Amino acid sequence: MKLIQIFLPLYDNSGKRFPARMYATERDTLVERFGGVTGKTKRDDMVILEVMVRRVHRKWWNGHRHKLQRRFKQKELVVRSQDMKLL
Repeated sequence: MKLIQIFLPLYDNSGKRFPARMYATERDTLVERFGGVTGKTKRDDMVILEVMVRRVHRKWWNGHRHKLQRRFKQKELVVRSQDMKLL
């Protein structure tokens, strides 16, 4: 099992907060594709969405990361994968 984490900023480069609907849209996209998602806000002004998948489709995730970079007006966003085991 793999855990995918998407780090999304709360604010754009000018300090304006992104509308909540942008995160809801991303959650809906992930729920539709993977059947579920978790999300939490961190103190460093980021939202981290997590998805558990059996296999990482690198091409899809790379394209999705680029789409999110444009949507959130970021030069780069972190989307990472790590191995996980259910306890």
